[in-house]
Amino acid sequence: VRGLLEGVLEFVETELERVQAEVSWEGAEACWALGDPELLERVFLNVIMNALQALESAPAPRRIRVRVGTRTEAAEAAVCLVEIQDSGAGVPPEAREQIFRPYQTSRAGGTGLGLALARSIVLEHGGRIEVGDAGEPLGGALMRIQLPATSAPEHEHG
Repeated sequence: VRGLLEGVLEFVETELERVQAEVSWEGAEACWALGDPELLERVFLNVIMNALQALESAPAPRRIRVRVGTRTEAAEAAVCLVEIQDSGAGVPPEAREQIFRPYQTSRAGGTGLGLALARSIVLEHGGRIEVGDAGEPLGGALMRIQLPATSAPEHEHG
């Protein structure tokens, strides 16, 4: 998963520079998720693009923190946990479910399809996606993506 995220961040490097956003990493080097790498890249791209759009109007310093890890809960299978946090304005609690509905957008020129597509893909992979507060020190939005994990790669993709 980290390799997919690194590829997405490289793809949006020009946008990161334009917005003057700093990216930091936390967590495991390797977390293997069961799924289609191209579809999961779309999920990460949509979430990161939303973070970048939120940062456009945020005061400096503008930050995105990416956290990747594997978590096992008592009676559940292992999950690959991806958290993408930004230092933007955040998402009000009353809007947290609406942002995943098709055609719901608060951005000029937005289609409202990015996060709806992301949720659809994550659900198709047997996972879960949710939004919350990033908390300190970032204070913006936190997107948490959980995907079924595996202990070894089934393909060459991570």
